[in-house]
Formats: sequence, C-alpha cells, structure tokens
Amino acid sequence: MLAELLVERQETYFSNLTNDVDIDKKLRVYKECLKKLAIASTHTPELYRNPLKTRLTNERWCLGFQLNNDNKKSTPRIVKPTEIYLDDYHQCVLTHHPICSPNDPELTKLYEQFGAQWLSNCVKRDLKHTGKPEATDKSKDLRELIRSRLHFLFVNNRLEPLASLHEEHFQSLCTNLSVYEVNNIKCQLTFQNSTKTLGKQFGSSCALEQTENEVALYFRKDETVSQLDYTDIASELTRFVFKSPPETVIYTI
Repeated sequence: MLAELLVERQETYFSNLTNDVDIDKKLRVYKECLKKLAIASTHTPELYRNPLKTRLTNERWCLGFQLNNDNKKSTPRIVKPTEIYLDDYHQCVLTHHPICSPNDPELTKLYEQFGAQWLSNCVKRDLKHTGKPEATDKSKDLRELIRSRLHFLFVNNRLEPLASLHEEHFQSLCTNLSVYEVNNIKCQLTFQNSTKTLGKQFGSSCALEQTENEVALYFRKDETVSQLDYTDIASELTRFVFKSPPETVIYTI
C-alpha cells in the first residue's frame, strides 16, 4: 500500500541527493504520492485501522517546509503529523519558523486527520498598550463611528447575526466601549515557549481590553500616517465578538 511505502522508504528515497535539481524532482514526485494518498483516504478505511493508523500517526512521512532565518528560502522536512502545522497564522511562520504543510487543501485535510494542528490554535497573541491613554477628538470620533455601525457590522445581508457571535461581548461593546490614543501597542507572539516581539510594521496598531466596567479600544498614535488602520480595528472587534472568528469577517466589516 502507498501509505506503507511512504512510511518505510521516505528516508532512503531522499538520501544521496547531490544537487537542487535532484531535490526538486524528488519533492515533486513525493508530493504527488501524498496527493494520491489524500484522494485515496476518502474511500480507504484501512488507513484508519490499526496498526496502519498508529504508524501514520506516530511515524515520519509528512512533507513540510521550514523557513530559513532570512525568511527567503525554505527547507523541506519529512516529519510526523504531530510535528507539522497547518498555516493559518502566517505572521508566526515568519517569526518562529515552524514546519508547515504545503499550501494544498488535499494535503491539509490529510495531515489534519492524523494529528496535524492549525497554527493559530498553538499561538498565544498578546497585545499591550504603552503610555498614558488619552481621550482625544480622534478617539471620540472613532468611538462614535464604531457605535453608530455596531448593529450593521456583525450581520449578514439579511441582517441576521453571524454565526458564533458572543452576545454578551457584543452588548458590552454597545454599552461600555471607550476609545483612547496611546503611544504604542506592544505585540508579542508565543509559540512552543518562545516569545517574539513584533516590530511596529508587523504588529497591530490597536488593542482591545475588557475590564469589569469597560471595554477599551486603544489605538496607536502615528505621526506619519493620518489614516486609521481599519483592518486592525476590525480584527480586534472580531476577535472580541466572535467565539471562533471567521477570517473573512474582518474584511467584510
């Protein structure tokens, strides 16, 4: 069976490579074999029965790629499903260089069935404002803009609430929202016990924090850019209002 061949012979298959042409050719062939396995997985129950299921879960056969330190080239890796990640958080890929699945829906589904995790489920994102919060004309205008549109932001074309809406959080936005300008927003990503602080260009321009009596949106003062980053604002509102925020909502609202 193809699955057993991939597990047993991948190490031999990739040994004694002499140049980039050989590597690229073998990677193409190996990826095609994986795609055939992915197609077969939909109608081959043997893959999900032991002992083969145990082997596919615990042994190396998944092709992934890991960015080098310069973020310009990637190195192919053959790893266990539990050692590869499905890329839905590309900023973490750039900062922490996890081994990620190829951008292929069939392989994504196959790897997930045997234990690969979505990257966003393994990353902790922490935003903190720095400097004294100030209520300015700009912050007051933004607050009124958000409040005036709240009831239109999180509904579909039929004005029905979108799925996974956290009703209590939504009501808090309606009644307890405050908006402030601050000096900066510090953004950190933690993955596998490694915490990296993002530079200004890669972090968020705003942060939303909830206390007992207030939902506060802090946005960064920016002397060079007069236009607010509405994508960042939409992202923070979405993360707060949805239990499982759909990525498309950020650009919809």
